Amino acid sequence: MKKSFVIFLTLLLVASLVACGPSKDTESGSSSQGSTEQSDSSETGSVGKIDTITELSDALSETQKQTEDIVNSYEGLASIDLFTPQLNLITGAFYDLLNIDNKDGRHEGQLFMSNYDGFIEKKGSISNFGYDNILDRDGSLGDKRGDRSVENGVFDSQKQYYKSEQYLEREGRKTRTSYHEFQRLADGTFLILHSTGYNFDSMGNPKNYNKIIYLIVGTDRYDFAVAEAEIGADFKPVLLSDTGEMTKEEARERFESSGWTTKVTGGIKDGKMVEDQ
Repeated sequence: MKKSFVIFLTLLLVASLVACGPSKDTESGSSSQGSTEQSDSSETGSVGKIDTITELSDALSETQKQTEDIVNSYEGLASIDLFTPQLNLITGAFYDLLNIDNKDGRHEGQLFMSNYDGFIEKKGSISNFGYDNILDRDGSLGDKRGDRSVENGVFDSQKQYYKSEQYLEREGRKTRTSYHEFQRLADGTFLILHSTGYNFDSMGNPKNYNKIIYLIVGTDRYDFAVAEAEIGADFKPVLLSDTGEMTKEEARERFESSGWTTKVTGGIKDGKMVEDQ
């Protein structure tokens, strides 16, 4: 399996510093619920063969390099939002470590960094993956000992599509939920959709907060649309598997029609990252 080790390990360090959620040992012996259904997305990449989540993550990293200097110079309202969604794909590559030879079948083990008991189950081009663990100590973002932490995801190497749902559950009720989608198009452009919902702030105080981020990352292109809401963890996500490819303007309309309030949209213009007025 082809890996870009230097880039991969550098990104792992970034993820370990900024990623939210618990990172200590949890109870073992509970595997993730069933399998996740394959996406209905019909886009199929043709710019290069992608066989693993790691290779999809590396492809995104290479695409981002084309606009790296422009994006890094941006200090506007969405400066952090331009980088947050990619972290899930980086950590998603940890599942590949459970199946180094990329063979069909179910492969289980302890996930790197989180120490969660996870699995990846591959059948042809489809890989389902996830974990289902109980926290054994309090964590960040108001996480409590005894909370249930779950991830369910699917990766389709043929369609070059990745989707993941993560949530934290307390006494049968979700307190934090996030959805992540990455679609690589035929020309190498990436569509990224990331949404989160919380019932508590970082101090554990009750507060409903949501954010959704849409990115289009390609050659000389880094469009973005960011919106917010106060729904909480139990929200209905906007998904690429439902909408298909969207422009940032179409994403804004879709968010607002679904009850979100636009924070900012923008993209690259004349060699600079600018916000739409």
